[in-house]
Amino acid sequence: MELESSPIYNEVLKITEESSKPVSFYWTAEIHTDDLNIDIFKVTTINTFRDYEKNFGDEISLETAIPLGVYAKIIYPNRNKLEITLIKTALFEAGDRVSEDEPVESERYKAVLVLDGLPPVEGTEMGQMDQFSLDLKDILKINFQLFNRSLEKLRLVTVGGIFRRTKAEDVIRGNLARESARIKIIGEKAIEGVDIVDTTNKENREHIVIPQGTKLIRVPTFIQERCGGMYNAGIGTYLQDRVWYIYPLYDTTRLLKAERTLTLIKVPKNRYTGIERTYRVEGTSLFVLGTEQSNFTDDASVKFMNKGNGVRLADARQFMGSVAKTSNNKAVISRGKLNSEFISKKKEDEVNNVQMSDDQISANPFIEYSKLMSRNGGIFEFVWENGKPTLLFPGMMTKVLYMDGDDISELNGVLLSVQTLTQISGSGMASSRHKTTTHLSVFVNKVN
Repeated sequence: MELESSPIYNEVLKITEESSKPVSFYWTAEIHTDDLNIDIFKVTTINTFRDYEKNFGDEISLETAIPLGVYAKIIYPNRNKLEITLIKTALFEAGDRVSEDEPVESERYKAVLVLDGLPPVEGTEMGQMDQFSLDLKDILKINFQLFNRSLEKLRLVTVGGIFRRTKAEDVIRGNLARESARIKIIGEKAIEGVDIVDTTNKENREHIVIPQGTKLIRVPTFIQERCGGMYNAGIGTYLQDRVWYIYPLYDTTRLLKAERTLTLIKVPKNRYTGIERTYRVEGTSLFVLGTEQSNFTDDASVKFMNKGNGVRLADARQFMGSVAKTSNNKAVISRGKLNSEFISKKKEDEVNNVQMSDDQISANPFIEYSKLMSRNGGIFEFVWENGKPTLLFPGMMTKVLYMDGDDISELNGVLLSVQTLTQISGSGMASSRHKTTTHLSVFVNKVN
């Protein structure tokens, strides 16, 4: 089926024919030492990786062009106490004119100089030359690793305590909010809020024990694994835009209940490559065009064959009571009352593969639920050109629409990672425009 004849073409037109979007920007930067603020000559590349499945915060790599003298006389001597401010200025779709409709945005980071490939300074002739002379000699490509200042401090915070007659969600929210409120970043709060997806486990536990010295950023995972569990589909913890996000990783059933959603529309390869308008926002829903090659990896069947689509384990909580009944001088134990046994959905032509859990006795079935859920799906990878990745957030519920022959197929999923590459457009240092390309990975299940 041709795209123009498909049901998704109207949605494509809504995106491509809308008014211009703030997707064109010019990035500049300032470098800060204890007593100096210096403009960076040119920002060439910003690579931001947000792994919502395995990390707690952003990984940001910055590539810059800096005169040799600035490097030798300012950056290198202060390499252990650097901070960098990134500044983003919106442009119109064409040309290099600044758009006054969008505010200038800036964010300050802790910066670490990457020394690989840079010329040595100590013990060389550069120590005998002044900064002006060195600046005339060369312009270097210098890389930095940037770190969110809030997370940089919060990752060092440790907590502990005994919390009685409470829910896991309340313990997490209280610890994250209380400890984060104590951290100040140049007079500002380290965080603005805590966003926790409604939990599967509603149990009021008699006590939740968190050992002293537990890292704050590990508290949600600790409770998920060691204190009865929160979700039956894994757990993610992420700090983004000064908000803590706590969410299930593999629960694709939340789409209809989610307040903010992402709809990815996959169009044929090379059909809309390079276009400026690739998304639209309608209320709390974001619609995005995938204009480049995508990839779908569905290995659920292989995972089920190797690791099983079902699990059984003994419920440790049942051992604390009377687990057996005596009759005719015999002790009879009910398997149904003592064991936890569950099976994930499978294809009709497949045989169930139910295995014994590695933890044969456990009081936390949510861990086993999560392992099964992680096997029951695939990864859809997607490229979004000229987008606005700041509209995405951890654990965002996602719908993927794509053409499958003469049919339109639909996948429901959870956003697991976002990698955004911002590069200077065109060639040469005179360019005043940066282009953004975003790669998204979504954990998906086929909609029946």
